[in-house]
Amino acid sequence: MHKIFSGIKQASLALGIPKEVLSRAKRHKASPRGRYGFDISGRVHWDNPNTDGLTLEQWITNNYSELRLPAPESTEYWLLCRDKNKCLLSELLLKQTQNRIIDKNSAIAGLEDVRSNLNELVKRKIQTDLIDKWQLKPEQINDVNKFIIDLDNVWNTQIAMLTKSKV
Repeated sequence: MHKIFSGIKQASLALGIPKEVLSRAKRHKASPRGRYGFDISGRVHWDNPNTDGLTLEQWITNNYSELRLPAPESTEYWLLCRDKNKCLLSELLLKQTQNRIIDKNSAIAGLEDVRSNLNELVKRKIQTDLIDKWQLKPEQINDVNKFIIDLDNVWNTQIAMLTKSKV
């Protein structure tokens, strides 16, 4: 009794051959047809030899290296190329995104450096320009010192918000 399957899917499951390989074999110009291979109703005649004694099983075994990959210039080949290129593009976009992301701790450390340097610059500038050159009164000096503290608090608030955020 010969093995006859109702379609490619059933043959694939029973024989353990990928469905894609059987589909490529069916589309191949030289594959066995009719009651010796793939018939018009979709059935797959697996081991019924033709007049040359060749079965579909033997034909697929002989041509397996050609059938396991899509034929060049076929629609299947170009769809595979498109999917591969989509993956490569996605990887590239991910790498570009990762290059734009900075470490949160590094950002906080950088802001703390900026705050410290700016604070020193403002203090030095105020002492040399405002207090000494303008000969400020003690209450004005207190106002300037409060301004410096307020400025420092703005920086501290921003850094604290970054430290607490989960980004």
